[in-house]
Amino acid sequence: GKLKVELYKGTLGTGKEVMEGLVLGSNHVVVLEKSLLTAYVPAVGALSLPYIFKGREHINKTLRDSEVGKALEQRGAAKGIASLGWFAYSPRVLATNKPVRQVTDMSGLKVRIMNDPVMLGTYQSEGAAPVPIAWGETYLAMSQGTVGAVDTTVSDGRDSKLPEVSKYLSLTNTFHSIAGIYASKRWLDGLTPEQRKIVVDAAKSAAKFADIEEPKLYETALRDWAKSSEIIKPDLAGFRQAVAKIYPQYYEKFGKDIIEGILKLGEQYQ
Repeated sequence: GKLKVELYKGTLGTGKEVMEGLVLGSNHVVVLEKSLLTAYVPAVGALSLPYIFKGREHINKTLRDSEVGKALEQRGAAKGIASLGWFAYSPRVLATNKPVRQVTDMSGLKVRIMNDPVMLGTYQSEGAAPVPIAWGETYLAMSQGTVGAVDTTVSDGRDSKLPEVSKYLSLTNTFHSIAGIYASKRWLDGLTPEQRKIVVDAAKSAAKFADIEEPKLYETALRDWAKSSEIIKPDLAGFRQAVAKIYPQYYEKFGKDIIEGILKLGEQYQ
């Protein structure tokens, strides 16, 4: 009876506000996309680089069991943020109206992207013409031919009815969305060792639960897409080679040691 858990979903403010509350100690534990941590730990931005990861195993190895993960956790702790667990969502793909089987198929392709400089540079390096468009306007833009492709996740694209306006789904796997389970370090340090272990173990258990459930959600969404669109598994080697040249641009901002550490860990994965 010494610990009571209350769950809130989308009612504590914007992601930025929720993270600010965590640092101040008014929020105790939050689950947020990694990008919201970059304001406090810029090096976390390296996790958002294109093809920095080979897949879920590479992500888990990096963040749960490597010097890179420890370094990110230490930098977060210095800002009052304790990282208790990490888990990966399904990778981002391309809904298109022409088949994209190799990187040369990206030449001149107008791709709807988020208003994000890394994403912009990524698609430019592949020869595409990225266009930042609000998500709410994406369906119309695709249906009218304003863009010929949409960067999306399989689940989000399905839920927004993109299969109705795209002939193909190319599994380019360009970026990975990663969530962190973060705790207020001030609050966590105020618990007894026994209570702290309970909280930490629960977070790790939740992350492992996501490892099992997220792929199931992905496969279900992929089957739904396949009812109306051709699913393409492109050769990713050319994509990886095309985007590798942008990594040095972020050495200073994110840390060369972090970027190269992640890439080195990835050498053991296909």
